[in-house]
Amino acid sequence: MISWGISAAIIFPATALLTRYLGPVQYGEYSFTIPFLSIFAVFSGTGMDPLITRTLSTQKRSKWSETLSFAAGTRLLSTLTVSAFAALIAFALPVSAEQRVLLLLGSGCLLFSFSFNGLRTVYECGFWAEQRFAIPSLVEAIDRVVTSGLIVVAILFHLSLAWTYILIVYSDIPFFLALVFFARRRFRMKLRFGLARIREYLVGSLSLTIHNALSMLVSQVSLLLLLPLAGSFSVGLYGLGLRIMSPLLSIAIMYMIGLYPLLCNQFVVGRKQFSATYSEMARIVALSIIPLAIFATIEAKSIVLLLGGERFAAASTATQVLVWAVVATFFGQLAIRGCMAANLERSIPYVTGIALTVNVLACVLLIPHLQAVGAAAATFLCQLVAFLLFSVLLARHVDLVRVASAVLRVVLGTLPALAFIFWQSYTSLLFRTLVFVLLAVVGCVVTRTLSLKDVAMVRNILFSRNGKPPSEKVDTTD
Repeated sequence: MISWGISAAIIFPATALLTRYLGPVQYGEYSFTIPFLSIFAVFSGTGMDPLITRTLSTQKRSKWSETLSFAAGTRLLSTLTVSAFAALIAFALPVSAEQRVLLLLGSGCLLFSFSFNGLRTVYECGFWAEQRFAIPSLVEAIDRVVTSGLIVVAILFHLSLAWTYILIVYSDIPFFLALVFFARRRFRMKLRFGLARIREYLVGSLSLTIHNALSMLVSQVSLLLLLPLAGSFSVGLYGLGLRIMSPLLSIAIMYMIGLYPLLCNQFVVGRKQFSATYSEMARIVALSIIPLAIFATIEAKSIVLLLGGERFAAASTATQVLVWAVVATFFGQLAIRGCMAANLERSIPYVTGIALTVNVLACVLLIPHLQAVGAAAATFLCQLVAFLLFSVLLARHVDLVRVASAVLRVVLGTLPALAFIFWQSYTSLLFRTLVFVLLAVVGCVVTRTLSLKDVAMVRNILFSRNGKPPSEKVDTTD
């Protein structure tokens, strides 16, 4: 998360330059490649990732090399297959020539990309299982910083959209190779193949892969439906809103992946410990996202104008709605990891399917009337439904009243900061930001949702040097 925070300071200015350079139409074509490739990346077997992580977290270290080596071989074959299929679909789609070139170029990146969960993720599983986040996080952060620099190069040399896309996407290759080197050195990973292991991994992770496929459609179907229903301009507006939110989504996913082994261990210990751990995670999620969401909602217009300029001014309302979709996603990701740790993965695809249905119906109803705002509203509705249903699944294992109490106290603690923004709306953005953060911190301390122990806990999570959770004891007091 620290690495992401450092790189975000460079990513946002690069995003502003890219959106201004391409304009709404070309940025819409660039944005369309993201959901297209994300869907195919899921079918490379992303359900393997939590399955392998859960296996490693309860397995002797001497077995890790074999497990990870067969996982890498299986994932290589599945990724090559879906990459070829993606290229064939790109040829068949009724899109412009420029859009087809981007899709074909993107089809080859599933093997190494840090933007899509293809072969790369299997080389991260070992690090997540032993909760050593530094190496994969640092490699990814440096990759994003370099990519941002290449965006500047593309703009300075006035490169075409295709060449700009090549620079952005294929700059991941050296960093993927670096990750492979570190994983092979630490876990003695090799590429091993075996029909029995391929069947074990792919069939065993099928329910989670189905969930990931449905979840990907949930997150991207709004963007996919925008193009035929509203055109590239609306896709560009919506794409900018997603781009603004993407660092927050990545932080949420990284946080959940990192603490997933801890949830697995606590579930084995017992319900009381599992419930206490889940409640603490929910409190931290609320502290991380709710004050930020309130601030971003109020300042959405300023943020959009800063990154996209006047041509993207219409994206402000869509961005405000997407902010709260991200909030629901944060809590939904926590609930999903809780369900996985509690061995409820067979029920997960059904919930995700319901959320996808809600999203598609809402898109069909809202996009023709509200364009990008309708797509954002559909995304928020489906994420909210998914979070509520996953919480119902966890009701037997988690004290939901305690979770709701913690979230409500965070909201109450942020209200003074919200009142200040409305009161001093004419002052500079920097001044409002600093005072908002100060008031939010003080308010959360008063409502007993923030303490100095949280700083120590985050430090232990980020910098623990062993393969076990930082602490086997979780504070069960509010």
